[in-house]
Amino acid sequence: MSPLGFKKHNNNWYFIARDHSIADKKNPKIYKLSKVEKIYLLDGEYQNQPNFSLKEYFKHSIGIFQINNEEPLQLKILIEGEKNLQRFYEDPFVNDVQYSNKEANSVIAEMKVYNSYELMNELFSYGLNIKIIGPEDFIPKYIKELKDRIGAYV
Repeated sequence: MSPLGFKKHNNNWYFIARDHSIADKKNPKIYKLSKVEKIYLLDGEYQNQPNFSLKEYFKHSIGIFQINNEEPLQLKILIEGEKNLQRFYEDPFVNDVQYSNKEANSVIAEMKVYNSYELMNELFSYGLNIKIIGPEDFIPKYIKELKDRIGAYV
C-alpha cells in the first residue's frame, strides 16, 4: 500500500491508501489506524497517485465515508431554529453549501453529499427542526430509515 493521507473523525484517526494488490489503482481504501497491528517497510519506490487530493476525495463525504463511482445527492433541506442554524453554519455537513431563503429562524441549504449512514445520523440529529425538500426520491428512503430506527426502540 501507498499512503495518501490521514483524516481524523470522531476522535479516531484513519489513513487513506492505495492498495497495489487490487486492480483498480484509482480506488483508494480507508483504514482505521488503531486496527493496524504491524507495519512493514518494503523495498522499492513509493508509488504516488498522481493528482490525488484528500480534500477532493472527501468533498461530498460526511466523516470518513466515501463512495467511489457513485454520484452524490443534491440534498436540499430546510433548517429551523436559531440554535440549529448556528450549529449548521458552524459545522455544515460538507464544505460547499449554498444558502437561500435566509430568515432569522430558518434557511434552505443545498449541497452535494453522499447518501450514507453518517448523513442520516446528521439529519436525524436535528430532530423536528429539519425538513428534507429534495431530491424527491430521497424522501422515502429517509422516512424508511427513520421508521427502521424507531422500530428498533419500540
